[in-house]
Amino acid sequence: MEAALLGAQERGVLCWWLGSSI
Repeated sequence: MEAALLGAQERGVLCWWLGSSI
């Protein structure tokens, strides 16, 4: 369960980083 939460958090950060860089 923790691994899934970490994966979701990482995906959120990636989406935020991509949106911020564009």
